[in-house]
Amino acid sequence: MPKEPVTRNDVAAYAGVSTAVVSYVVNEGPRKVAPETRDRVLTAIRVLGYRPNATARALRMGTTRTFGLITPDGGNPLFAELAKAIDKEAAARGYVVLQTSADGDPETERAKIAELLTRQVSGLVLVAPTADPDLSAAEVPAVAINRVLPTISSIRPAYREGARRGVAHLINHGHQNIALVIGDPHPNHDAGANPAPAREVGGAGAMPARQVGGGAVPAHDAAPAREVHGAGAVPGREVHGAGAAPGREVHGAGAAPAREVHGVGAVPGRKVRGAGAVPGREVHGSGAVQGRPVGGGVGPGWGVVVGRGGGVERELGWRDALRAAGLAAGPVVRAAFSRDGGRVAGEKLLAATERPTAVFASSDLQAIGVLRAVHEAGLRVPEDIAVVAFDGTPETEYCWPPLTVVRQPLELLAREAVNRLIEGEQTVEALTLPTELILRKSCGC
Repeated sequence: MPKEPVTRNDVAAYAGVSTAVVSYVVNEGPRKVAPETRDRVLTAIRVLGYRPNATARALRMGTTRTFGLITPDGGNPLFAELAKAIDKEAAARGYVVLQTSADGDPETERAKIAELLTRQVSGLVLVAPTADPDLSAAEVPAVAINRVLPTISSIRPAYREGARRGVAHLINHGHQNIALVIGDPHPNHDAGANPAPAREVGGAGAMPARQVGGGAVPAHDAAPAREVHGAGAVPGREVHGAGAAPGREVHGAGAAPAREVHGVGAVPGRKVRGAGAVPGREVHGSGAVQGRPVGGGVGPGWGVVVGRGGGVERELGWRDALRAAGLAAGPVVRAAFSRDGGRVAGEKLLAATERPTAVFASSDLQAIGVLRAVHEAGLRVPEDIAVVAFDGTPETEYCWPPLTVVRQPLELLAREAVNRLIEGEQTVEALTLPTELILRKSCGC
């Protein structure tokens, strides 16, 4: 026969106290309990194996101390590592995490949000959500990671600046024909960024002025352009002092997280939340951190456009670095954010008339696929073609050769997300965190 569950009455009888005292100990209030009495109750709980009813406790306390986490792909190592970091941060604060995946589908995302809300979660974390997640029924705090949304708090890496630094490193190695492998099928460029047209590679032997595999593009629209801009993108800082790990470059103003403020009429030294931030405005004054730009800017570096995902920002960073060096935009292959997508993209690049000497891959999985394509073609990395990736998951250290990566600040992203949920901050504010350039063998270092 199944064992009868231990009740609060059993604990009270074993400890020689009232059931109310047991409740005060379990719920840590509302009344104080003498230390020796509390010890007797805790001993009874341990000996009897008593487990408080979490649902009843949540009703009494007004919170389940549970967060809902939705990722676009639970099998992606990047999202798995981020989910682990969020779970660790939440556990340290006494919360548990319910994780699910939406596969990047808006309908699935809506259904998962609704399901988590019915489970009375205390907050929601949406990782790389769709452009318009349905949070109309949410009465709990919500945070978006890796996408800036207009209605909820958002946290993201400095995609554009990180990509710029990764490509600039390849340029410093002497590369002039640097390809881009990226996942966004239809990037929506800034009007203010003036991106140079790139050579879209859609099939074997694709010519520079033509996109193969989709609709034909007129030669005068698709030909690579050479634009020289003296100032270029904002340079990052290399950290070589105390605490700096060899081969690591920390991006951003002084390597401090850059707060991007969205609001009307930002006052120097104060965080302003809301819509309508003045693009490019820097906050200086009492309590302000110099060099932290106001959100909404579209120039190279830390600017954010609401609703944009990280793929577009990475492409703009690639273009920023090439433009700053006076180089034409190299070939672009748009493929799935997967190992096989990277392999297919690598094969197309290697079959092109003008084979690039370096590749910037917008994800680790794509870069690993590119490595396979290069190896299968009988070529060497980095001697014949160098590779730099964006994300920085652990497997990049163990492929061959080990990949040079722009690492996302996953631990900081997790910490900020959990802090915002626990604080219950309902206002709209975007926070941009710096990335790291980790140098390994795939770039030629």
